[in-house]
Amino acid sequence: MHDVANEEIVISYDLLDEEDDLCDVYISISDNDGVTHGREPMATGDINNDIAPQVGLEITIPDGVFFGSNTKSIQLCAKDDSSYDIGEMVALVDSNSLRSQLEFFQGIRHRNTGAVHLEAIIDSIGNAFENAHLEWKNLPFSFGNYEAKNVIGLKRGWIDSNHLLVGGHFDTVDDSPGADDNGSAIVGMLEALRVLNQFNFRKSIKFIGFDLEEEGLRGSIDYTGNHLHQDERLDGYFNFEMIGYFSNRVNSQTLPVGFEVLFPNQTAQITSDSFRGNFITVVGNDQNSLTLQHNFEKFGAQYVPELKIIGLTAPGTGALTPDLLRSDHASFWLSGQPAIMISDGANFRNPNYHSEHDVLDSLNFSFMSNVVKATIATIAEMAEPFHGSCDIAVIEKMTSTESLSNSKLEIYPNPIKDEFTIELKMEGAKIDKLIVFDLLGRVVERKNNLKNSKFSVSTTEWPSGHYFLQVFVNEEVINHKLTKE
Repeated sequence: MHDVANEEIVISYDLLDEEDDLCDVYISISDNDGVTHGREPMATGDINNDIAPQVGLEITIPDGVFFGSNTKSIQLCAKDDSSYDIGEMVALVDSNSLRSQLEFFQGIRHRNTGAVHLEAIIDSIGNAFENAHLEWKNLPFSFGNYEAKNVIGLKRGWIDSNHLLVGGHFDTVDDSPGADDNGSAIVGMLEALRVLNQFNFRKSIKFIGFDLEEEGLRGSIDYTGNHLHQDERLDGYFNFEMIGYFSNRVNSQTLPVGFEVLFPNQTAQITSDSFRGNFITVVGNDQNSLTLQHNFEKFGAQYVPELKIIGLTAPGTGALTPDLLRSDHASFWLSGQPAIMISDGANFRNPNYHSEHDVLDSLNFSFMSNVVKATIATIAEMAEPFHGSCDIAVIEKMTSTESLSNSKLEIYPNPIKDEFTIELKMEGAKIDKLIVFDLLGRVVERKNNLKNSKFSVSTTEWPSGHYFLQVFVNEEVINHKLTKE
C-alpha cells in the first residue's frame, strides 16, 4: 500500500511457521527489472531477526526508493533455523523417472531430419519449467534459416545475484536417436529439477537446455555471449554430456591420444581396473573451475560413495586438450565462466556414439541415477538450502506527482461497493493506464491503452478491504487509496 501522506510504501504480510519458531525476515528490491534483488537498508518494521510468526505484520519503506524509470520488483524472504538433510534430498532421485522421461526424449532431434520431434522436445522442456513454477523463457537465435531456441528456467534464491546452472544440449546428429547423446543429459537435468524444486536455497538455481551443440556449440556460444547478465555471478555450470553408458567389461574404456602424458595418475587408475568403463568423468580447468570440479568429487564421494568419479583438470581454458572441449562447458570456459563437464566418455566408451544404436536399452539407469545424485548433492551444498520461502511482488513505475494534484482526478464512490468511476479533470488530458494493488502488492486490476478521461471499473470480484490505485497520465502518476466495503 502506498501511504501518500507519510510518503511510504507499507508491505503487509503473514508469517507462518509449522513449529512456531522465530524467523529471520529480509526484504530486497530489484532495480534491474527483476534480474537480481539487493537488500533494502531503509526498510523498517517487522524485519530482520527473531520475528514471531503471526498475521498482519508490516514493513515500511520510504516511497522515494520506488521512484524512477522502471518497474520495481520486491522479494520478501523468511526462514527459521531448521535445516535439511542433503542425504535425504539425494535419495529422492528416481531411476524409473529417468527411464520414463527418456522413453519420450529418445528419437532424432535434428533441425532437418527430426524437426517435429525436436520442436516437441523444446516444448516439453518449457512445459516442465512451467509446471515447476519456474521463471522461464525461450532464448531464440538464428542459424541460417533455422530459428534455434535455448530454454532456461530460474528457481530464484534468497541471494539471487549468485546462481548455479545445470543442463545440457538436447539436439542430436541427423541420424541418431540420441538416448545417451544427449537425451540422458536432459532427463538428468529434469530429474535434478524435480528434486531440487522441493526445497529452497540461498542461491538461485537455473536449468537449461541448449540447442545446436552438434553444430559447433552454437547454443551455448549464444548464451554466454548474450545472456549472462552483468549483475549476476555464475558460481558454476554443471554440463551433462552423456551420463548413461556404463560397462564393467574389460577394455570397454579407451583414452585419447596423449592422455597418459597429461593425466598419468588417472591413466594408472584406469589401467589398474583393466580399462573398465565403470566411472563418471568430471572435467574442470585450472583457470577458474578447479573448485567446482573438486566440489563435485568431494560431495559425490560423500553422498554417493558407490559412484566412481575420475577428475580431470585441463590446463588454462583447455586449448591443449581438445578432446575435453567437445561440449557446451567449453563456451563457458572461453568466456571466463566456471564450468565442469560430467560425462561417461562419449566415443571413448560408448560404441553407439552418433549412431542409430544409441537407444535407451543400451543405458544403465542405476549409474545415471548416481550421476544425478552426485550433481544434486554438489548443487545443494553450494546453493545452501534453507527452511523457509520467498515471495515476489511488483510495483509498477512510480514518478513524482508534483505537477499533478489528486484534485485533478475524481474517484467516486469511495468507499466502493460494486464499481467506481474515475474522471480526469484536465482539459485535453487522457488517462493512459491504471493499476490497482491489494495490500500484499498483488495486481488485482490493470487497464492499459485507455486514452479516456472517464470510465468505470467493476469491483464485484474484489474482497472487502483497502487497495492502492495508480493512475498514469502523460507518464506521471496520481496515487489514491480505495476502500471496498
